[in-house]
Amino acid sequence: MENMWIGTQLFIGEKEIKDFSIEYIKKRIISAKRYLNLNSLIVRTNYDNGVYENLIKICREYEIDIYLWFTVLADIQDYEIRKEELVTNYKNKQGYGQIGRWDKLGIGDEKFLFICPNNKYAMDNVFCLFKNLVNRLDFDGVFFDKIRYPSGVNGFESFFTCFCDSCKEKFYNSYGFSLDSYRKTIDDFLDNLKQITVKELNGWNGLESLWDFVVSSKFIEFKNMNIYTTVKRFSDYVKSKNKKVGLDLYSISLAQFVSQDYKLLSKCCDWIKPMIYCHALGPAGIPLEISCLIRALRILCPKLSENVIINFFNKIFDNKLPENENKILKKGILEEFVSIELAKIKKLKLSKEVQIYPGVETVKIPQFSTYIDKKILEKYLSQIKQEVTGFIASWNLLYIPDDNLEIIGNNVR
Repeated sequence: MENMWIGTQLFIGEKEIKDFSIEYIKKRIISAKRYLNLNSLIVRTNYDNGVYENLIKICREYEIDIYLWFTVLADIQDYEIRKEELVTNYKNKQGYGQIGRWDKLGIGDEKFLFICPNNKYAMDNVFCLFKNLVNRLDFDGVFFDKIRYPSGVNGFESFFTCFCDSCKEKFYNSYGFSLDSYRKTIDDFLDNLKQITVKELNGWNGLESLWDFVVSSKFIEFKNMNIYTTVKRFSDYVKSKNKKVGLDLYSISLAQFVSQDYKLLSKCCDWIKPMIYCHALGPAGIPLEISCLIRALRILCPKLSENVIINFFNKIFDNKLPENENKILKKGILEEFVSIELAKIKKLKLSKEVQIYPGVETVKIPQFSTYIDKKILEKYLSQIKQEVTGFIASWNLLYIPDDNLEIIGNNVR
């Protein structure tokens, strides 16, 4: 792991703008440079009153590449999403679903309400804001986040999006039949789940077969292409400026459910950050995503016990989960999951020009994660050893203790 590329992320939201001065933030960046010989800093703020310029100046001083961290389809800087711009589920509902939804959704800076990528008015406005940022500020590249549809954290119903007028028109023009034809299929599937038995559940090969059973490959392809074409539009603009592009993607075993096709999206970037978070209690964190799926299936499948459902997920993820949902949230999952997911990505045989830089949890944020201590962090680092050429210390430098920076430095430098 000599000469490993290391990046980290810095987010300055409402809390951070009150709690941390620019002088303190500079000290955190200097610490990361000292301990890690930091290569890149990925930055985002909701308060762009000279903050970006200050961060760029600091990074130039300490020879650190700096990336704009831009969220594309949700929680966009300086953009208020209108209700009519949100994705619409198969029940014609917008906003959050209900089945298995995370009870803390919408608390804090991030609301995780997603724009439909086919809403031309909204996407043109977001793209205009984005271009202004890229043209005004001297970033070395852009890191795109929230380039997806909602996950189970938003409620199980949110998987079955989007059925807005723009999507219906585009789908018909692409495939020659109505997107509305899937509504009854989805309704019937969810109704049939009430009677599903253990034997039938065990007959599913995994989440892939479940997804294929509910909707056709055309629906899956349609959603994947919607995300791809959106990302490509933004990425092409960055590349036209001779800047680098990084993508924040769900862990490969979950990515299909939010319509992130690694092979397609790899055409748009220089590197991918898979979010293989084994302890995080926020969207994209494996424990929370699994917890919401377990909760949803317990509601939808009353004949199945929690133990049966967890065993199903053990098979899907090739990982032994804690015995109940509460322990999954409290303990997380085994760090060995990182190497399992990296092996799955390797099987895709992506272009050798595209680097894989997994996100490694290093923070101390009690409301979102177990405290990542030396034991956990060293297990993470051992999983990526010899597998990748770099990684990203996630996900906010302001909450990464110096002790953890030192552990990383001692293990990789």
